[in-house]
Amino acid sequence: MKMQVRFAAFVMIFLVLCMPAAFAQRLDVTRFSGKDNVEEVISSEGDELHVVVSAELQGDPSLDVARTRLLVRHAGEEEYFSECSRQDSLYKCTYVSDDLISFGSEDYVIVLLDADNNELKSVKKVLGVDRIAPEILQFSVEPQMSRTGEMDISYLIEDYGASVGDTAFCSGVKEIRITAGESLVKKVDYDNPKVCDSEEQRVDYKYSTADNFVGFDVCIIAEDYLGQVSDVECKSYSIDNSPPRIKSVQFSDSRGYALSHIKTGQEVVADMSVVIEGEDDVVLESVKADLSKIHPGAGVRAADDVIEDAFIWNDVKITSPSTCEVPVSASDEMGNNASAVLECSLPVDDTGPVVQAVYAGAAGANATPLIGVNGTVYVDLLEEGAGMDKADAFLDLHNLGLGTVVQADECVDQGANVWRCAWQVVPDVGTGRHKITVIDGTSDDLGNYVDSRVSQEVLVDTTPPDINSVDITFIHENADYGPYAVYGDTIEFLFNVTDGMEGYANLSMIGGNYSPALECTGDFCKFYALIDVSGPLNATIHFDFFDLAGNQESYDHSFFVYGVLLNDTVTNYWDARVRCSPKMIDRNTAELYNHPLYCHIKLTPNNPEAETVFVSLGELGECIGDDVGYVVDLEVINNNFGSRDPYAVFTLAATPFEINDLKFNCPLYVATRVGDFFSPVVEVENITAKTEFYNLPYGEAYDNIEDSIKDAMEKAMKNWEWVGTVEDVMNSLRSMCHTKNTVTSAFAVLESAIHLLIVAAAAVRLIKKKPAEALLDQAQYLCNKAVGPLEQLFTPEPEKDEEGKPKPKKKSITRGDFQSLFNLLDLACKMANCQLSTEEAKEYEEEIVVGASYFFGSGQEDACRAYKETVSGAYLVDYDTLTEGSEIGETESPVDVKESFIGSLMCTCLPGITYNLNKIRQIHCGYAYCLGKRVLEEGLQRSYCSNEKAYLTCNYVTGQIFEVFPFASLVDRYVSVIQEAYANPISLVTMLSSLVCGGNRGTGGFYDYCMDRGSFEVEAGNMGMYLICSVPKTAAKIGDAVASYQLSESERFGAKPVSEDYCDMAEEMLE
Repeated sequence: MKMQVRFAAFVMIFLVLCMPAAFAQRLDVTRFSGKDNVEEVISSEGDELHVVVSAELQGDPSLDVARTRLLVRHAGEEEYFSECSRQDSLYKCTYVSDDLISFGSEDYVIVLLDADNNELKSVKKVLGVDRIAPEILQFSVEPQMSRTGEMDISYLIEDYGASVGDTAFCSGVKEIRITAGESLVKKVDYDNPKVCDSEEQRVDYKYSTADNFVGFDVCIIAEDYLGQVSDVECKSYSIDNSPPRIKSVQFSDSRGYALSHIKTGQEVVADMSVVIEGEDDVVLESVKADLSKIHPGAGVRAADDVIEDAFIWNDVKITSPSTCEVPVSASDEMGNNASAVLECSLPVDDTGPVVQAVYAGAAGANATPLIGVNGTVYVDLLEEGAGMDKADAFLDLHNLGLGTVVQADECVDQGANVWRCAWQVVPDVGTGRHKITVIDGTSDDLGNYVDSRVSQEVLVDTTPPDINSVDITFIHENADYGPYAVYGDTIEFLFNVTDGMEGYANLSMIGGNYSPALECTGDFCKFYALIDVSGPLNATIHFDFFDLAGNQESYDHSFFVYGVLLNDTVTNYWDARVRCSPKMIDRNTAELYNHPLYCHIKLTPNNPEAETVFVSLGELGECIGDDVGYVVDLEVINNNFGSRDPYAVFTLAATPFEINDLKFNCPLYVATRVGDFFSPVVEVENITAKTEFYNLPYGEAYDNIEDSIKDAMEKAMKNWEWVGTVEDVMNSLRSMCHTKNTVTSAFAVLESAIHLLIVAAAAVRLIKKKPAEALLDQAQYLCNKAVGPLEQLFTPEPEKDEEGKPKPKKKSITRGDFQSLFNLLDLACKMANCQLSTEEAKEYEEEIVVGASYFFGSGQEDACRAYKETVSGAYLVDYDTLTEGSEIGETESPVDVKESFIGSLMCTCLPGITYNLNKIRQIHCGYAYCLGKRVLEEGLQRSYCSNEKAYLTCNYVTGQIFEVFPFASLVDRYVSVIQEAYANPISLVTMLSSLVCGGNRGTGGFYDYCMDRGSFEVEAGNMGMYLICSVPKTAAKIGDAVASYQLSESERFGAKPVSEDYCDMAEEMLE
């Protein structure tokens, strides 16, 4: 027994010792909710979780240590409580977090730890989200209309959590409000949260009002504990104590027009309509009318139809309009009754309409109605009774190419018993005056006709306006883009329109409307078109012009609206290179007038799509540089749209320039287009303009002109006077060439005539012999009578020796030989032109003056021949073979020694030397004459004379070095052949004859036909070849005869190298 007691005592002691540890494990969660304090429920947005626990902790830890003995575990994370406080022997600790879920639910565990962080106790909680407001599942109000205001309201509401139909984690319905109009029907408050569903509830309510009729809405709304509000649901309700209001009666005929009059003795069948106002609850079957007052025996009749507030009786007969009244009764759905007697007025109308005026939309001369291709004719009629309808108004328009009975398009009441009927007319006749008539079939609505036909003359004009021209001006809002538009710009159109009274423009494609012209005065119409759309886009503006008659002419203007690169900041679209002209300016003239300086600006794009829109220079004041003061004006030319080669034109001051060069800089402004867009950035390129000056200023230069004239004349007259004397003698000899050439031409003409007769005879002989012999006789006669005497005159018989043989040809010029005039002329011509060879000279006496090579021996003659062969060696074909068709094979050199100073020296040709030295003399005289005439008298620049002198010196003096080489001569000769063939086709025949035929029959030439006067036979074996060659040879002979006079005037036969004798002209000027 004692052992049992002792054991029990030990157990009790153990339990006592363990009691503090057991108590230390107490953990109570007193709050686990959001801001709205709904347990375990939070809202989806902006909420916070508040966790409050009450715990007993062992060891009496400090508050800061106590909060670390408690933690919240969720989503794999652990967090300590934020703060703790003491309440007696317990600790009250709080945890707050806004890191929450927004949908569904999440598990939380609150854990109690000991001092060694061992878990002593834990509490599990689940946190859910309430995202859905309460929903009104059922709401009804019965009845919806009454006379007393009593109603029965029923409703059913549920609250949800995460989704519709899910009541888990709902916060619960907190309040329900029911209203009728502005009155509160009932407010239901729920004290306990998390009440999510309820049974159907009913409310009986009576609305009180003193009005006969009132309408309002009965509405219900619910709110949960998180402040989420349901949608408002309403039902309409009306209290109706007002009977229907019977207003008026009206009659209408079969066409639907109001019946205002009636004709005497006429029974009218019409539709009757009565306006009854109610609350859309007038019962159709209850609406009745007593029709006996307007038609005896008709009695009471219910309405047939209703349209809104109009109750209609169809096919009502009217026979007694003098006592027009209709009793009407009606009831609404609430049983409210009403009745009224409606009075009506149907006066008698037995008078037809009266025509007051016939006119058109416009009037011409003498107020005559004017009609265009689409005109309108108006007729005003006085109708004091039933009124007019377009179906009863007619015009006779056959004079306009239309019908004889044409119905009106409309008839409209103008007030004051005037009706206006209109006809849209498209005349099928030309311009002129025509008559139209209001026919007597026109009547009012009751069939009362006009008294008589009424006619009116109208003027028809079918000619539209004529658009003569249009001027288009671009008014730019920001930058000058030339004839191109962007958003914000305005385009001015000025039309020259003949007979255009009105103008309209359709601006819809650029952001406008169909608008009238700003003004149309005389023949001009002006429009302003604002570009109110952003590009790029293609736009078209349509213009319409109307004359007084309404005739229309249209015009379309299409253009492109460019876009603008609003955010563009590029300032280097272009590189500019500048080159100015002239590079040098003569001071002689720079002080006489404002000299222009042209600077070509080459713009090179850095963007392949870049194009210029406009290029301009700044103001003159924007230019910089020490020399900019010499510039008085500036402008840019060739700066049109897209130009990459503008020119800056600077106008210089007219002043003595005491500087050697001019240089300054100016800004060049370039607007740019890239593709279909304009850049708003105007690029600035700095360009440099420069030039130089030469010569002295004008005043100083002219002081030396007289001295220069004297110096030039002294060189010409003193140093070269003997050359002029010798050249005068040579010119006399060259003049004799004209006489020789005239004689040669006469022989050529006779020779051609004889040759032609012979060719004709050869051709005829192939057919008949006698006519051919007759032609040969004529040729023989011409030789005997014409050519023979000329030969005896110019070619004497040769002397004969004792045996009767001709003596050798050793000619000396004696008095008896002057009958050989032809040989003398040939001698003079060849001497003057350096064409007399040594062999030819030896045929005459030694005293004859010829080329100096004759006196210096054969060595000099060989040097001359070598020079000629060197120069002429480049000719592929003998030049004279091509140009002398009658003497094929002559070996005369194509080189003209006289024309070359070097050739004259090589061949020691004295006439050629003096001829070329005279060129130098004439150049000096020409320079003196130019200074006196062109500079002093006419005011040209001195440089003009200097340049002319330099050109002549190069061409006639220093340029003679090129005569040593055959290239220039070669080209010049063959170019001359080509030019001669182009200008004179006969010469082409000459060349072909020379190349193909290869010479004349026998010895060739003139003498072949006349040396044997007794025979002109052509051998039969040579007949074919002779005919082939004779035809082109005959043509060549004729060509030679035609060209002989021209050859006599050529440079080869004595023309001067300088067209005028400047020495004589200069001497006359100085006198």
